Amino acid sequence: MSQVDIKLCEDAMTKFMLEAGALALEKQDGIETMYKGGTDALTEADLAISKMAQKLPYLELDSVALVDEESIGGKTPVDIFGSSEYQWVVDPIDGTAGYAMGRFLWGIFIALYKNGQPLMAGMCMPAIGQLLLCTEGGAAHVNIATGESEPVRLKKHQMTSQIFVESDRFKGRDWEAESAVEGVWANSPESSAQGTYSVFTGQSAGMTYTKNHSFWDVAVAMALAKHTDFEMKSFTTGEVLDHVTFEHFQNNWKLKDNWLLSHPENYKVIKEAIF
Repeated sequence: MSQVDIKLCEDAMTKFMLEAGALALEKQDGIETMYKGGTDALTEADLAISKMAQKLPYLELDSVALVDEESIGGKTPVDIFGSSEYQWVVDPIDGTAGYAMGRFLWGIFIALYKNGQPLMAGMCMPAIGQLLLCTEGGAAHVNIATGESEPVRLKKHQMTSQIFVESDRFKGRDWEAESAVEGVWANSPESSAQGTYSVFTGQSAGMTYTKNHSFWDVAVAMALAKHTDFEMKSFTTGEVLDHVTFEHFQNNWKLKDNWLLSHPENYKVIKEAIF
């Protein structure tokens, strides 16, 4: 579709992250927490960034849709993937509970997909001054203050299952009983932003995305994996998640499977440690 200028979208994506990050930092001190659905944290910063997302390029076109955690309403994956060619995917603040408590490892997610395939994505971590950016030029770390960019360089971590299940900290755990989501590793980060960032800074061997995660939780990680040697892989079937369709999601946008973001050579040992 010739109307969509990819360079314009890249510029708009970066501008959105920087402006949304500045807004979130400004509002963080003393912000009040609301709740949606009884348990999920929500702040006025989430809602303000959601409104900003509604001004992203080309949303006036029927072929371009917005999948935004705070404004998706009752639209299902079938609705979106069945009627749009391009999908902007936004999580205004991933890790809202930590954000509201004044913590640092929360992030703003944005991605552009075409027919379920990631074209570009970014994750802004304003409190630590970093962007993770994925465009046609590759995946990069960007210093927000200076604008300096450095390519993401990843390699396989040396691991054994002992790290996970034989240390004193985890010894004797009943994984099935203690895990919130069907036996998946209980010691998970407080936000997808923290887990994704840890993987792409080389501080973690992998990050699990469970059936508790939504499209906006995984959209950036998929795009980053596309431009590195890492991949997202199903714990059930071994499928690599390099594109999405409505069949990957429940109607509420939650994943239908559990996935691991890691180097392919680490997949087996992490899976065995978790299950």
